[in-house]
Amino acid sequence: MAAKTALFIVAEGSEELELVAPVDILRRANVIVTIADLADSDYVKTKSNLLIKTDAKLGDVKNTLFDAVVIPGGPSYKTLAEANIVGEILQAHEKSGKIIGAICAAPFVLFKHGIAKGKSLTSYPTVKNSIEEFYQYKEDSTVVDGKN
Repeated sequence: MAAKTALFIVAEGSEELELVAPVDILRRANVIVTIADLADSDYVKTKSNLLIKTDAKLGDVKNTLFDAVVIPGGPSYKTLAEANIVGEILQAHEKSGKIIGAICAAPFVLFKHGIAKGKSLTSYPTVKNSIEEFYQYKEDSTVVDGKN
């Protein structure tokens, strides 16, 4: 069986714990994880000004289908929500039935790019009012709708 793959899309201001912890867990599970920065940088500066080495430039992997795409939260959600390339990647993965994960405020990115409309999700409270009418909004700490 081929190894599973996951793409983490980040931008300046991504929440470091929401990036590092899931990447660590997935890599321990032998998932091939690629961290790619919207700015095509070799490092992403996180919310707490940590520099985290990226694995690829987002532009170089935009046409690759991963088994999962994950977007960490943090203030970067606003930048990622406005980036066409992020929408293109998410739409291609949704169309192909791949797993899409959004942590904390990142469900706003899904909303802005028209992803998972009508499905169940949750979010950080500050984005709830913007997205709840387009989804089956849940107050649970974790929500899965579809593949798990």
